[in-house]
Amino acid sequence: MLGVFANNETGLRSIPNKVLQGMAMKIPVLTGKGAGVSEKFKHKKDIYLCDTENPPSIADAIFELKSDSVLRETMIKNGYALYREQFTPKAIANKLVVICNSAIQNNKERGKE
Repeated sequence: MLGVFANNETGLRSIPNKVLQGMAMKIPVLTGKGAGVSEKFKHKKDIYLCDTENPPSIADAIFELKSDSVLRETMIKNGYALYREQFTPKAIANKLVVICNSAIQNNKERGKE
């Protein structure tokens, strides 16, 4: 699956839904390098990152992925595992519950001072 290759603030800072959807569908994902995806994903482990707005970089990445079935399978396996661990609605809800419980606990502790 092809992600986002724009060299703009939104493209560089976000994790597009289609990246997560590709991982959920067990499809190797190719997207542009950016702070958002680089923070959560590892190049050639669970995602393939290439230079943004650089057609030769994108073409080279597509060729490598087409030619290397082991790399594709590695990315599919690891990407899907990461998706299940961190990006399913249940995983996100669990993180939110932890954050809310922590905020409630901190608020209670401040009230006792």
